[in-house]
Amino acid sequence: MVEPTDHEARKTPSERASEVQDQSGPGSSQQPSQQQKSWQRGFASAWMVLGAAPSGLLIGYFIDQAYGTTPGWMLGLSLLFLGVSLYQLIKDTRK
Repeated sequence: MVEPTDHEARKTPSERASEVQDQSGPGSSQQPSQQQKSWQRGFASAWMVLGAAPSGLLIGYFIDQAYGTTPGWMLGLSLLFLGVSLYQLIKDTRK
């Protein structure tokens, strides 16, 4: 174990933390950059839209099987889910 010098032993925890942040450099900060936030928002929106129609199809399929209806619920729910996800996408892009 490395023994701290007298000067290092007198430092407060906040002084030690600021030194660690200074040593980490500008590119390794914990906060995502604006570009990373944009990419994250884009991927989240894409997954929302891509997951909406299959979710509606799957839920509608099981409802159709339970009630013996033809693809009414399946089509209706997939269109509803897709419409809601597109509305949310438009609402998010206006921010």
